[in-house]
Amino acid sequence: MMVVTKMLVAVIVMMMMIAEAKQFDAYRMLQFDQPTNSESGYSKLGPVRSILNAPSMAYRAQLALDAYAKSTVVIDDSDFNLTLLRQLLEADVAGIVVLLAAGKHRDLKSLGDLQQLGAIDINVPLYFVKSEEFDRSYLDSDYRLIVSGASPTPMPVPPIANIDGILRGQTPAESYVSPTILVVAHYDSFGVVPGLRGATGNEPATGVVALLELSRLFSRLYANVKNQGNHNILFLLSGGSSLNFEGTRKWLDQQPMIVTESIEFVLCLDSIGEPVEDLFFDSFLESWLESLASTTRMYPFAESTSASASGEITLLQGLERIMKNYLNEVNRDLVRVDPTTTNTYYQPWRVTMSFYHVKPFTFDLLVVVGTIVYLLAIYLLFKGNEAIKEIKHFISPLIKSKSK
Repeated sequence: MMVVTKMLVAVIVMMMMIAEAKQFDAYRMLQFDQPTNSESGYSKLGPVRSILNAPSMAYRAQLALDAYAKSTVVIDDSDFNLTLLRQLLEADVAGIVVLLAAGKHRDLKSLGDLQQLGAIDINVPLYFVKSEEFDRSYLDSDYRLIVSGASPTPMPVPPIANIDGILRGQTPAESYVSPTILVVAHYDSFGVVPGLRGATGNEPATGVVALLELSRLFSRLYANVKNQGNHNILFLLSGGSSLNFEGTRKWLDQQPMIVTESIEFVLCLDSIGEPVEDLFFDSFLESWLESLASTTRMYPFAESTSASASGEITLLQGLERIMKNYLNEVNRDLVRVDPTTTNTYYQPWRVTMSFYHVKPFTFDLLVVVGTIVYLLAIYLLFKGNEAIKEIKHFISPLIKSKSK
């Protein structure tokens, strides 16, 4: 047992030589398969790898690209673009980490068109990290950037939720059904970094808040029969925008013909822009704007809770509750998604990244020696004295021949 103890101590000492220096959150670039009419039936977009273990180097424009080979390149977001991405991939880098400036969470539009991005074969891990959480002093030294864990796996395909409500107008005498105005916005978002809160900015959030505000204003107007118009006003918050607006399409398919034929005008509150600072918002709606803008809402990565709603309720429950305050006949429906006809998204999308200190030329040697010592220790633990006798029997002829 003394021999086993000494071997285990040796393993521990070796592991201490590979000391963890710092941990921080990292957000993996979006990876998904998109159905196409090609022979394979789909196209792959985004990085296909997630495991990272390589020396780290800060990007410098004056350095030749081949200097970054087999290293993880750390780049400021102001320097990162699709052209540089292609060049680094050709230089055979081990991984890419993009540092996002404080408060500057960039969306997919800032990185280029989705089709251009999809045309790039990203065969290395690509992560985004908040610059305020990243310690640059570890770069260009005996530190490796490491992300461990399993390889990317497909995410489950949950149903999409739609919420709708209506304000009914006065039915004209010559008709059984009032004409309808449909006001629609999508509550979810789409971005190249799905795990990073606020990565898609405020545009989808402003559409939701605008719909809620319109429902509040028109509910006051329609509360008095004298103010009611001849039109119904139907409000819809839909999901699945990242699936080519699958939620809206499913909602239309489920509606009776009498409803769809009555729709005379559609107001789509999609990407209506950033809120103006001087524009007055109701305090509750303003809290929703802040909460929606800082929440992961991309399907199927969406988070389940909303901090702006009172109590610990889900985002959808909070939206449904507000709509019930202003509208009638509010419904929340779940629609199933056919996984064979929609995008397949992959996890992990948020990981723990670490700096590890180790001499680069000894790293592989330490791993090999540590593994051998560990296996020997396990062997001795089970075999005991019998194993020690076998080892002595094996090495004794070698010692005798050397002494001669």
